[in-house]
Amino acid sequence: MNKEEGLEHGRIEHRQMKSVVLSPEMLDDSYAFKDWAGIKSIHRITRKRYDKRRGKETTEMSYYISSIEDSKRIFRAIRDHWKIENQ
Repeated sequence: MNKEEGLEHGRIEHRQMKSVVLSPEMLDDSYAFKDWAGIKSIHRITRKRYDKRRGKETTEMSYYISSIEDSKRIFRAIRDHWKIENQ
């Protein structure tokens, strides 16, 4: 599990990622993954934000699939992507 907390734009943000690395047996036996060649992992990021000015908390979940097994690398890539999107 990867976690990160921060204070940005007047908000307290907490991000947590849970990952599942798929075994070859899971991929061979599952019809669900047949259309995703090379899939090796599934990730869920939960973002909790507390807006200090409004006193409001929000929770958001995003799901990702990847051909990479290293969850720390995936977490960093997702964070770097959102940093660029928010500029």
